[in-house]
Amino acid sequence: LRAVQGLSQSGGGGFDMDTYCAPGSWEAMLDGTRAWLHATALAAEARGPAVALSRPAGHHATASVAMGFGLVNFAAAATAALLTARPEARVSILDWDVHYGNGVADLLREEPRALYCSLHEFGGFPGGGEEEQQRGPRGNLLRLPLPRGSGREAFLSALRHKALPFLLARPPDVLLVCAGYDGLLADPLATMELSPADYGEAVRAVLDEHGFPA
Repeated sequence: LRAVQGLSQSGGGGFDMDTYCAPGSWEAMLDGTRAWLHATALAAEARGPAVALSRPAGHHATASVAMGFGLVNFAAAATAALLTARPEARVSILDWDVHYGNGVADLLREEPRALYCSLHEFGGFPGGGEEEQQRGPRGNLLRLPLPRGSGREAFLSALRHKALPFLLARPPDVLLVCAGYDGLLADPLATMELSPADYGEAVRAVLDEHGFPA
């Protein structure tokens, strides 16, 4: 965080070829974190679904490395804040970005109160999400790599029959969603063939599990 603050406040620059820090990035990062924390608190209070509009999601960022366009890991920060305020709470995180959320998995792999599942394209950036059977030291991680070129059927089947059963087997107090939409057919950085309607169906599947009207 000190590196992000320092680089942003000194005029900006790049952490790597993909991850740029602009002069306004530090304040934007703080605003995004506040949005995630507030949305998570609303959900934990059973005040209905809440949305935090912050980009990028930062699911690649680790505790010490900004990467994959992300400067801070919003989902991990929101999870840590909730578990600090409510030590008895349980959190589940669904990540349907086309890339594996290595940062979330790395930050939460030793946290038994949090479950994390990533639905992503096999073989893409940043690597490391290929083994479905590797559940982490606490058994709280599920990686679901989908074949390149996967579309609606494979995506929704994995969501309904693998991801949600894993995340909801132990009913969470909060279900967070890292909602990346780069699995769309037109996205040039991947090969998945999803449509906006497919993501809409994914949202409905999640809401249905919680009894919210779609």
